[in-house]
Amino acid sequence: MERFVPPSFKEYQNSDEKTSKMLFIEEHRDLKAQGKRWMKSTANVCRIAIVLIATVVFAAAFTVPGGVSS
Repeated sequence: MERFVPPSFKEYQNSDEKTSKMLFIEEHRDLKAQGKRWMKSTANVCRIAIVLIATVVFAAAFTVPGGVSS
């Protein structure tokens, strides 16, 4: 946002005595919380997938080719 606001406007305040940065932070506080929850859930899903892949690789590494009876 700072790239779009001219430097002279950064310190201006509105009728509620809030700068543009203060307004931006207030308006996007909810988005930040939602993003944090999304990242945690995505990390959990990836963790489960990695555990499943590691289990299959581990089992395949110790499986005797041709089976036990050969």
